[in-house]
Amino acid sequence: MPSVGYSLASGYQVPSFSNHPHMEYTFRNSPGEMPTTIVLSDHGITVKQGNSQYSVPYIGINQVNLDKIRDKVYRAVVLVEGHRPLVITNKYHADQRTVEDRSRAYSTFIRVLHYHLKDKSKAMYASGSDASRLWGQICVAATIAFFISFTAEYAGASIMHPIFQGAVLAAALGLAIIARYAGHLPRRYKPTEIPMRLLP
Repeated sequence: MPSVGYSLASGYQVPSFSNHPHMEYTFRNSPGEMPTTIVLSDHGITVKQGNSQYSVPYIGINQVNLDKIRDKVYRAVVLVEGHRPLVITNKYHADQRTVEDRSRAYSTFIRVLHYHLKDKSKAMYASGSDASRLWGQICVAATIAFFISFTAEYAGASIMHPIFQGAVLAAALGLAIIARYAGHLPRRYKPTEIPMRLLP
């Protein structure tokens, strides 16, 4: 395990390391999936799950998204070129009833990952919910709003012009979705300035 230190600056944790860390982290997000181990080396990551594994250089990591999805549950979504997104949490589901809290190891893993990426990748970093998911839900809501509006116009139940009515309904649904993500709206950050609230 690498030695890790940090300083506080503007509400952020700034990781520092006394050597070139190598480490691995194992998690299991649900009893229905196999345990996943991610190994961090000087050159890239290796992902192991069951009998399969693959390696990707740090330059192949395109984005890191950190979030606190509920009380004491933290998640990192790592977008890796050519592979499915890695969804990493601070939990290990040993079985249906036993859930291990691996917050300390998770926190160290996230810091070490950012340490490598800051010089070896051009990845983007975001806190909160995935922006593409948020905008995707808003677009779907807008489509539904206009469909309802024009359907109401066709049925003779419209109370105003269908375009204006659809815009009002779309805005209302959009605000409801944004309110649902309150505290989790996406924000950019630097790899040397990991938001404290998104680490256990």
